[in-house]
Amino acid sequence: MDFEPTAEQREFGERARRFAHEVIRSRRSHAEEARVPADIIRQLGELQMMSAAVPAEDGGGGKGHVGYALALMEISKACATLGAAVFVNNSLYCHSLLEFEKKGQRAKYLRPCALGEGIGSVVLNHPISEPGKVRIRALRSGSGWILNGDQDLIGNGVLPSHCILPAETGDGSGSGEISLFVLDLRNTSGIRLVPEEGPGRAETIKLHLENCPVDEDGLLSEPGQGLKCLINTRPKNWIGLAARSVGVGRAFLEGALDFAVKPGPSGKALFSSQAVQWALTDATVLLDASELLTLKAAWLADRHKPFEKEAAMAKLYSSDGAMKAALEGVQIMGEEGFERANPFWELMRHAKKCQIEQESNLRLRGFITGHLVRALKGSI
Repeated sequence: MDFEPTAEQREFGERARRFAHEVIRSRRSHAEEARVPADIIRQLGELQMMSAAVPAEDGGGGKGHVGYALALMEISKACATLGAAVFVNNSLYCHSLLEFEKKGQRAKYLRPCALGEGIGSVVLNHPISEPGKVRIRALRSGSGWILNGDQDLIGNGVLPSHCILPAETGDGSGSGEISLFVLDLRNTSGIRLVPEEGPGRAETIKLHLENCPVDEDGLLSEPGQGLKCLINTRPKNWIGLAARSVGVGRAFLEGALDFAVKPGPSGKALFSSQAVQWALTDATVLLDASELLTLKAAWLADRHKPFEKEAAMAKLYSSDGAMKAALEGVQIMGEEGFERANPFWELMRHAKKCQIEQESNLRLRGFITGHLVRALKGSI
């Protein structure tokens, strides 16, 4: 099997690497406070990084999942917070619209976020695993809907311009019917956004809806199909999380290596210790294997072949690999590696988030086991 990136995809990944090195790293201190400068989002939009796998006719990069994965690895390595913003806009917002949009929705809701003119978001608590935490109620009103309630959004370090959110659309009897809506947060009445304050909270936005009117074109798919839609989009989201994990893990590896080769108080570098050498070597092997798993899943998705198991394996292995690299990196740096002023503190938080977002790795193992059991039954 040859899942070598095309020349165009390789160039796209190289473009992301150059931008990460020349622009993102020079402003890393701002972004690692979980605040993403809006002008960087606009520049990423101009470079088509905010919509790498979105078709070119919709304003996207048209580079497929392989090109998207290569770019996201580089961006996440340079800044984990910015990588999270790119992931949410690409995977959770744009991909969902592409899967379930109705006539006219792409131009209105997808194109602005694909071009970097806005940024999309989704709810923080995933309704697949936590359906009871859907706190938005949608009632029919003429040809549209009226939404009320409050929900936490993933903030990406900036205020989002659009969002996809689940709402209860049943008869009010607690039937649990969930539908998906897409909102233009800048041009819809009855909306209030409040950024959360405190360490690491800038990624969370409180969304308050009070008699918020939504036209019929704000409904994704059909009423009551919200959970089904979210379940169907998970595998492509896992590819993005796997790529993000590889970038975060390599940021740890690079930082730990830089620290280890510098002379310590005794005048001797930590890298002279075989234990440190082996720890960094093991992390390198894990992350290189993670990249291959990620690219295989992305390659299959681009060719419309079954990729769900491969995407789950890539997300599982890559995020566990990133967390292992994080633990080894902090171990090498000692107490200094876990101080809030050290970038490793923020990176470790992102590594853990990659393990639990869009299905925790514990549940993901069950998903992969299901594929294994079905394969065994088919061979008997």
